Amino acid sequence: MVRVLGLDIGGANIKWATLAVEHGVFSWRTDATPVRAPLIASDPGAVISIAVPEGPFDAVVLTQTACLAYPDLIEGTLRLFRSVRDTFRDTPVLLAVDVCGNLRDVAEVFDRPTDFVCTNIAATATVVGKRHPCCLLADMGTTSTDLIAISDGRFRIILPAHARLAARQVVYSGTLRTPVQSVLQALPFNGGLVPVVNEQVACTGDAYVVLGWLQLEDYSIAPWDLGPKTIEGCTQRLAKLLAANSGSFTSAQAKIIARYTAECQISEITRAALQIASAAPEVLSFGVYAGLGRRLLAELFRRLEVPCQALEAALGLPEGLEYTPAVGQCLAWADENGLETAQPRCGR
Repeated sequence: MVRVLGLDIGGANIKWATLAVEHGVFSWRTDATPVRAPLIASDPGAVISIAVPEGPFDAVVLTQTACLAYPDLIEGTLRLFRSVRDTFRDTPVLLAVDVCGNLRDVAEVFDRPTDFVCTNIAATATVVGKRHPCCLLADMGTTSTDLIAISDGRFRIILPAHARLAARQVVYSGTLRTPVQSVLQALPFNGGLVPVVNEQVACTGDAYVVLGWLQLEDYSIAPWDLGPKTIEGCTQRLAKLLAANSGSFTSAQAKIIARYTAECQISEITRAALQIASAAPEVLSFGVYAGLGRRLLAELFRRLEVPCQALEAALGLPEGLEYTPAVGQCLAWADENGLETAQPRCGR
């Protein structure tokens, strides 16, 4: 049996997937561990050791975005990879995904660390491009949304990291950790548009819990007002945006505010997607969407009148297996080793 670990180290979650191959049969396991960015920045080795499953593994494939928790991205990248190297010192093959989506020996990270900063989307784009060579890939997570044009099976991740923001390959707007005030300036209330308070009170996760688009178990951060992680708590936080938390604020009003938030967020991402597609219009022939914000991204492609498919279906993953970058790393390893993992599957 061959056993591979895919590992994606983020500032909010550490996600892992294992792919075991025995006699041509593929077995998957996945999980995620919420983490606090200051903790992973101070002692990444300890956090990684606790978060990952027990070995041994024949290969480990890694991406990371947790370098964003450090004062310097390169320093953070180097420290994280040192910790991973030490944690898996007995693993025969230790690989990292570079900015082009290639699997490289971890030793190469220390020669050119800039090529290994926030490359989880490169792993995803690589496995998508092999199966859908012309498409727009959209991945909306807790914090940000990646938009990657794939043409003729190729893609280009812009460097350095801040240039991705300028090019709109990354929209710093996600389904959980984004302050509502960052996507809008006013909210509809009692027939008017009321300016929101400029305090860190409510996040987009509060809006999507109220709408039923985000499950409470996926609300992986502490509420900003230290209130409860409940629908009622999320409703209260939305009311606080308008200084309307007096007891008369209703769940119906909360849903209107939540839908307005979603509308503003989808509109921003749609504009970014059109900017990306303007350099390669052919990519709007097909869309692939992933992440916690898949419902919003499906709406994005509906507005663009682009046929689309959820990433799990697009990759032919087994029913019930939810894609994460860690799954993508295992797929990239399987592709490189000539293993066919796709299963016939329908659905969008």
